[in-house]
Amino acid sequence: MPVIVDTPMARIDKGNQENLLRHYYPAVSEQVILLPTDSEMDERKYKLLKPYIYQEYVLENKSGSKSRPVKKNMYPAV
Repeated sequence: MPVIVDTPMARIDKGNQENLLRHYYPAVSEQVILLPTDSEMDERKYKLLKPYIYQEYVLENKSGSKSRPVKKNMYPAV
């Protein structure tokens, strides 16, 4: 069964965030959808998950009224 987590790092201390990224999210299900904000998922945290990421999308909202998914990496240089 897929697991969907909105704001996956919200209200979790740094040590437990790393545990989630290293151990829980890669193993909880075959399909895991994380919906982090850019303030939650910095490059260091992203690198922990990168080996497990199959597809990645960024939501763009240039007009302020409609968001659209764009297939691209959150941190392209990683």
